This record gives sequence, C-alpha cells and structure tokens, in this order.
Amino acid sequence: MSVTSTWHPSKGGPPPEDRVAPATPPRHRASPLRRWGPFAVGLVALIAVVGWVSHSTIFDLRELRVRGNHHLSHDEVASLAGLSDHTNLVWTSPGAIERRLEADPWVASATVSRTLPSSLVIEVRERTPVAIAGANLVAADGTVLGPAPKDARLPTLSGSLGAVSHGRLGGSLPQLAVVRVVPPQLLQRVDRVQLEAGGLLAVLLRGDVRVVFGGPDDAAAKWDALASVLTWARTHGVTPATIDVRAPSSPALRLSTNAAAGAAAGTESAG
Repeated sequence: MSVTSTWHPSKGGPPPEDRVAPATPPRHRASPLRRWGPFAVGLVALIAVVGWVSHSTIFDLRELRVRGNHHLSHDEVASLAGLSDHTNLVWTSPGAIERRLEADPWVASATVSRTLPSSLVIEVRERTPVAIAGANLVAADGTVLGPAPKDARLPTLSGSLGAVSHGRLGGSLPQLAVVRVVPPQLLQRVDRVQLEAGGLLAVLLRGDVRVVFGGPDDAAAKWDALASVLTWARTHGVTPATIDVRAPSSPALRLSTNAAAGAAAGTESAG
C-alpha cells in the first residue's frame, strides 16, 4: 500500500513531523498548608464541639435505678460505684463501675447499662450469709462479709477453719460444705457445726440436740433425714437427745434422759 503526503514546499514551513508544539506553561503545586488547612480547621472545630457537648450538663446523671440489692441500700450502691449527680455518662465506663462494685464482698456480680443522655441502671447479685466464722458473716462460697450482728441466728462454724486468703475461707472447708446445703426450714435451728477429730462433723441444734453427722459426703440427704426425724419427734411429743444421720436412709434417735424416764414410767404404769 502507498501513502501520499499532502505537504508541499510551496506551503512553507517545515513538514508536519518537524513542527514543535508550543510549550505548556508550568503548573504551580499548591502548598501542603493550602491543601490541608481547611481540613485541619474543620477537624479542630469538630473536636471542640464534641468536647463541649460531651462535657455539658446534658449528660449528667439524673436517673439511677438499682435492682437486686437487699443488704446494700440504693445510696450505698451509688457510693460504691463512685456515682454522683455530676457524673458525666459519656465519660463513665460501665465496666469500671462493675469492677468497683464487685470489689465489695457483698456483691457477687454487677451489670451496668446506660441510656444517654442521663439514665443508668445497675443490677447486682448479692451474696447471702449462711454461717458465722470467727465472729464474721460468711457466704456460701466462703467470702467473709464482715462482722456478724449480735442477733444473727446462723450456724457457727467451729474447729479448724484454716487461713483466710483474699477475704475468703478455704472452699473445701468441711463445715462450710455442710452448711451451704442446709434446708431453709432448718437453718435457724442449727446452732453450731463442729469439726471433730478424724475429720468427722457434729451438729448442735438449738435446744441441746446433738446430731452425729459424720463426713461432709451426702450432706443434703443427711439434712433431709434430720428434718424427717425432727418432724416425727415433734408429732409424737418426743424430745431427742442425739440423732445419728451418718446413714441417711436409716437415721437413729436416742431420747433425752427425762424423756426416756418418762417413757419408762408410762410403760410401768400401763403394766
């Protein structure tokens, strides 16, 4: 294939391939300050607005609801949580409040939720005292709750109690293992749980009734057997001196001296 050029010397000027394109004037690059300045100013303004709004009284705590508390009062929970009317909920960490509450021995667990701008809900699960050890109230998990009031009608743990570590008795303490499963109807009747030689337990009921308990194994079944024997004794007007529940399926009862003498006299009279 042939190509015909349309250029001729009579047209003047150099051939098309020899022409030089006019120079493009150089562009001036914007300085970094000119490019990022507006953005930086806007960012600073945004931070200032957010800071002002978040620190304003709009987000001050106005409504505090506490649920699940029985021993601790509403005000005590608020104090333990570090809350006041000037607490700003934007800058308050629910997790930090939970940790402060759970540091108190009475609080087993805490859950905190907030609703902006000014509402906070605290749900606590408190520990319940089940015994007295060394003049202190003790919870079922061994946590020492504090001094026991003089009118507390809870079982006293006696015998070797071991050392208190981090505010808690040893979890394998036999006396505590037995007490934590006492039926509610018997709890106030139990005066003392004694650890005796050989690791055996004895329970002293109010009214000087001694219970031979044995080891801490099958504790729930042994308490049930004791409750049944006490019900039978009350129904038949019998005063027991000793009740042996080491074999819970066949508990044994020994009458008090006076009751035994009365029963014998009644038998002779009837004869």
